[in-house]
Amino acid sequence: MEDILLNHVGIFRTGEGLAEAVATLQDLYRRAADIRLRSSGLGPNPELFAALRLPGMLRLALCIAYGALKRTESRGSHYREDYPHRDDDNWLKRTLAYWPPGAELPRLEYEPVKITELPPGERGYGEMPIRGD
Repeated sequence: MEDILLNHVGIFRTGEGLAEAVATLQDLYRRAADIRLRSSGLGPNPELFAALRLPGMLRLALCIAYGALKRTESRGSHYREDYPHRDDDNWLKRTLAYWPPGAELPRLEYEPVKITELPPGERGYGEMPIRGD
């Protein structure tokens, strides 16, 4: 999970990489349902703790990767190399992810963003100008 997120769901993303991430995370999520433990000793069991947390971590990773795959624009810390520009007409909205029981992927819904202070605009990843004193 860590490798797929680092390699395909970082700040700079592509549709192809995100699709690969979603497919791999779905496979890991299915496999996590059949996880087995080796540790059977008395006392604290870190293996059990990790096994109990893993399905939820994979679901969260799938919400992020799938939401990023469906968002066909670049905005803030989500930069799609295949969609390098903002698209406020279609994507000035918040992504909401719901996970229905038994579903393999989250259900995505969107709600409008209420602009309260700063209007939408390009922020960029450029260098800050050096100011001389």
